[in-house]
Amino acid sequence: MGTHVAGEVVQGYRVMGTLGRGGLGTTLDAVKESTGERVALKRLAVANVDEWKRIELFEREARVLERLQHPAIPRYIEHFTVEGPEGPALYLAEEIVVGQSLAEIVRSGAAPLEEMEIRLIAEELLRVLDYLGRLVPPVIHRDIKPENVLRRADGSIALVDFGAARADVARPEGGSTTVGTYGYMAPEQLHGDASPATDIYGLACTLLFLLTGRSPTELPRKKLRIDVEAAARGKVTPPFARWLEKALEPAPEDRFVSAHAALGALRGLPGGGGPRVDFGDASPRRTRPLTWVLLAMLGVATSFGAWIFLSRGDWSKVNHAIRMATAEPGPLPARWPAARSLAPLTFVRWWGAHMSAVFSVSVSPKGDRIASGSNDGTVKIWDVATGDPVRACRGTRDASGV
Repeated sequence: MGTHVAGEVVQGYRVMGTLGRGGLGTTLDAVKESTGERVALKRLAVANVDEWKRIELFEREARVLERLQHPAIPRYIEHFTVEGPEGPALYLAEEIVVGQSLAEIVRSGAAPLEEMEIRLIAEELLRVLDYLGRLVPPVIHRDIKPENVLRRADGSIALVDFGAARADVARPEGGSTTVGTYGYMAPEQLHGDASPATDIYGLACTLLFLLTGRSPTELPRKKLRIDVEAAARGKVTPPFARWLEKALEPAPEDRFVSAHAALGALRGLPGGGGPRVDFGDASPRRTRPLTWVLLAMLGVATSFGAWIFLSRGDWSKVNHAIRMATAEPGPLPARWPAARSLAPLTFVRWWGAHMSAVFSVSVSPKGDRIASGSNDGTVKIWDVATGDPVRACRGTRDASGV
């Protein structure tokens, strides 16, 4: 019962070999006999566990994976318990991910990854974290590190090992056991706290490892912060360095509040294909009163101009912009009402929120958000259903940063 040999069958799974061993047991390479599917079969013998927390984490991983459906996350198959001479053993069957971990890639001595390649990896991981953060309740991985990110042969990324994941953001009563990997753990994890910003920190540490080949614990620090400038000097552009610095802020409230926000800022960097924005807090509570007065005065003037524009019925440019942004040829998507049926005041409210002319429009893939870029140096995100602003980002006019 202690080990499995090749050819042994466990609950309908034929063992082919061993993939690895870790704190939560052994991972076996197996085939599901009923389908012929190759799977990763994790096993934890209860008799070998020195603390109950390991059993709790093993069962938690099974529960978390059971509710996840994403191409970059191993697909859950089933979990079960098998009784044996030495006691019960827990099993978790999941899709096997064939590829190299980012840690293996770096340590193999391959050529260092370039910034743009690392940014593409960051985008893929942020899309996964955005998916996890939108679940109800949200799922926090809590152990983002190079060993837990695999690159498949086709170049796609997979996030594995959800043994430390937590499907909530509130701290459990009575405290929480510290989980994670030293160096990649956000400071708040030492106190049992976690939020979507926690995974942003681990991701940024992982990216620094790809840039430097060094563990975060070996990197220079400045006032409790990892000194990105000193650690990655000459390896990243200033805008990406600034992005990393924000993602690595010790206080979670100073980091990107979500993977969605981090992804938007990353795409806004030069070469990222999106509007260039800064990383400041655009919440109204930090806006000076004078700014609101000027915004209101210019908004009235802009609204009047928008009303004239709408009254002329010149909708061809608007329709064309929407078609180009959605990349859907032919008639406008069904989710967009006929332009002429929109009440002019709806667009007056939208146009009035910018202090200058709008020069670009982008529509989200789901059609529920619109981003508008203006000569006033701002990019604003709008809710299509209500017409209300969701977020505002301010850009810079120099060519050296974001």
